[in-house]
Amino acid sequence: MKIQKVILVVFLAVMFLPLTSVGGGAQVTLGDYTLSGDVSLGGRLFIDQPNHVSRGYFEEYTAYPAGFLLDQLNLSLTNKDASEYYKFFMSRPGEVGEDFLLQAGKIGLYKLEIEYDQLQHLYSTVNPTVDQIMILEQRLRFRGDYTPTPDIDIYADYQLLKRNGEFPSTAIVQGPPNAYAYTSNLQPTAFTQNDLGLGAEYVQQMYQFHLGYYFSLFDDDFKEFLANPASATGWQSLAPSNLAQYINATGAVNLPSCANTRLTANFTYGWLSQNDPVFQSSGSTLYPSNFPLGVANTPMGTSNLSASTFAGDLLGVTRPTDQLTVRYSYRAYDFQNDNLNNPVLINAFFGSNGVNLPLLKMEQYSYLRQAVNFGADYKFNSKVAVDLGYTYDSVDRDFNEGATSTNTPKVQFRVYPCDWLNLIASYSYSNRNGSNFLEMPSPIAATSVLTYKSYSGDDVRNLVNFVAELLPLNNVTFSTNFTLYTDSFDNNGYGLLSDNGWSAGADVSWTPCKGIAISLGYDHEQSNTKELADNAVAAFYVTGTNVSVLGDSGPVLLTADSYDTVTARADVVLVPEKLSLTTSANFSWSTSDFHNPLLPNLNESIFHVDTWLKYNYNKRVAFKVGYIFEQFNMTNSYQTLYLQGISDTGAPVGNQTLNTLQGFYNNYTAHVIEALVQYKF
Repeated sequence: MKIQKVILVVFLAVMFLPLTSVGGGAQVTLGDYTLSGDVSLGGRLFIDQPNHVSRGYFEEYTAYPAGFLLDQLNLSLTNKDASEYYKFFMSRPGEVGEDFLLQAGKIGLYKLEIEYDQLQHLYSTVNPTVDQIMILEQRLRFRGDYTPTPDIDIYADYQLLKRNGEFPSTAIVQGPPNAYAYTSNLQPTAFTQNDLGLGAEYVQQMYQFHLGYYFSLFDDDFKEFLANPASATGWQSLAPSNLAQYINATGAVNLPSCANTRLTANFTYGWLSQNDPVFQSSGSTLYPSNFPLGVANTPMGTSNLSASTFAGDLLGVTRPTDQLTVRYSYRAYDFQNDNLNNPVLINAFFGSNGVNLPLLKMEQYSYLRQAVNFGADYKFNSKVAVDLGYTYDSVDRDFNEGATSTNTPKVQFRVYPCDWLNLIASYSYSNRNGSNFLEMPSPIAATSVLTYKSYSGDDVRNLVNFVAELLPLNNVTFSTNFTLYTDSFDNNGYGLLSDNGWSAGADVSWTPCKGIAISLGYDHEQSNTKELADNAVAAFYVTGTNVSVLGDSGPVLLTADSYDTVTARADVVLVPEKLSLTTSANFSWSTSDFHNPLLPNLNESIFHVDTWLKYNYNKRVAFKVGYIFEQFNMTNSYQTLYLQGISDTGAPVGNQTLNTLQGFYNNYTAHVIEALVQYKF
């Protein structure tokens, strides 16, 4: 990393030599082309820097190393009329989160774009045996467009995605008829994904047409890992390598003579395949896919799985008058899965006796989803408008895995009583009728659990939205919003019974004079769920059987979550064209109430301040100094619990740190100072 930064410093020094000799940073002329751009570089310093263990949340997605900082570099090479260009952008090179972008093009003929970037996800830094539990995602992207004529565009997209590292995972180590117990472990990930898209578009004023092909190849280096180290048979499979291909055709036609109508049709056919080896594992360690077979894993054969998809959309918009707009559409999605009788799958996961074979159809079923939409927008006058809509949606799943039908009418009013007030209010009602959402296939093993399928249960939803925008003065803007929703899952003897919540917020911005802009905002969100689950004291069994229902302590679980966020920002010009100040702050806090005397409320808060002072020395050179403050706090009792760990019975135990895998972060306070020099040429 350090060598990389030294090379960058040398590169920038060499680059600036010719620039400083052409008159203090004027644009550089190279024949018929002009070179311009800007660079920002400087350093970063921590004041009372949090230690490694306490920086987990602060650096969850973006690393903040101290020392030299190349913030960004922009270079642009264009011809005299700016019709041909070559651009290069670089941000935070040598750091996690670096980004490199190269663009070239000629207006009306071609465009090329290549980009490489990184993203980290740091799950935990407090585990004593694993210094950093994280994954690193790298992406290489290419896009090319060629326009041989004004009517035709040909394009190609390619993306390579690589993900490496490990993240927390949970596995069941004890099940019915006893109480459920879980263990936490690290699940490895090391995969590459190649996505390729090719297509062409033909555009005329009256009609347009698009034809495309999409190819995706997912290759996972690890096929399985030991989820329960206490058992040599406690293996868990990982995402298998697979292949997906799609062909897409889209067409649209404008019919101005037919009540100003536009019709669009879209059809996509896809075929999916998976042919990874299937193992019956008996080893006690982790093996990649290229490990010699037979050492730790017994090969059962190749999976030889396949599926196909078909999607079709027909949409129309008609404007018979200036006041009326009518919308209508039909959508269908057909998923065909023909793997129910796959012999390798049956033998590997359900055994030769096939006692649990009926459970396979819960994973391997086909379905057809259809939706019909109608809507109309009508403007009574310049002050009042109404939107009406209706949607019918149905899903039909094979093997009696649940059929649902949903009716959703909705209405929206838009009212503009005066020039400084806009009001928008909407309401929708959704009624979903389902079937077979509780299922216990027969014959099955005596210890199998009752299956609860939330996607095929009854549901009644109400949704209300309200938005108001006010402009009482030329320099003041105020807006407020409110949302209310309720979900009631009727006839559910088990599982989620209700889900309801609301949110409200307000924003105001004020420009008291030229050079000063101030904004302030507040949002609150509240959600409540009610669930019927297993009783921790007396196991809940299905009547007449010894089959228990998988769940948590209860039998009725109530959870209430609230989230609040305050934001503020100020942009101030202290000296026109010379000195400016930008500062922003946000404070967010949340509370989870589990209505359980054994579990205290979980409270979390994050406070972030970002302030920058910028001084323009001249038109080419500017200096920036920034101060970043961030503070994170979490309920101490939960931090103690995570550090101690828990046993299979739920009792705290000493020196057990498995729970520190689950994304727990320490409290911290961070102060960061950054100083940058920006140079334009």
